[in-house]
Amino acid sequence: MAFIQSSKNQTWLLPPDIRNMISSDHICYLVDSFVGELDFTDFELRYAGAGHPAYHPRILCKILIQAMIDGIRSSRKIARCIRENVVYMYLAEKLTPDFRTISDFRKNNGDLIREIFKNTISAAREIGAVGLEQLSIDGSVVKAFASNNNTVTKEELDVIDDYIDHMLKESIKTDELEDEQLQQCRGYD
Repeated sequence: MAFIQSSKNQTWLLPPDIRNMISSDHICYLVDSFVGELDFTDFELRYAGAGHPAYHPRILCKILIQAMIDGIRSSRKIARCIRENVVYMYLAEKLTPDFRTISDFRKNNGDLIREIFKNTISAAREIGAVGLEQLSIDGSVVKAFASNNNTVTKEELDVIDDYIDHMLKESIKTDELEDEQLQQCRGYD
């Protein structure tokens, strides 16, 4: 029997475009586009001046939104995804923020993340990229209005708000628990 030959030791003459490794209809493109259009001038003013350069909040927001979509709560797992998952590499623009940077940003900017995530879900729903037919919180199932495809009702926004609040609280709680157990260990050490 003939097998397809692998080429794991083959080096690339030209590095591939990371976007060629992600399907063209992946939701990460929506997240990238949506967060890329937001105004971060308040953050830019806050970080102006001397000191070590910080990661742009646009990058951290994209990473955290994609992690929320994927159901990843731990900042250590998110940091690992940034190193190992092409979608996260694309959203992180090939930077690798540490788990502590991700955790602190999430703790300090909950309102911003909540608003961006809510708007991303609403935009995704409008173009049909995501449906709210089933959104689970603590194991309970909440059904959305199937006949109202072009608008997001107040009830749906309330469900999304509750879901985002729950996800952020769970994420922060997960990070605190991991900090107690692992302290400065990055999760891949």
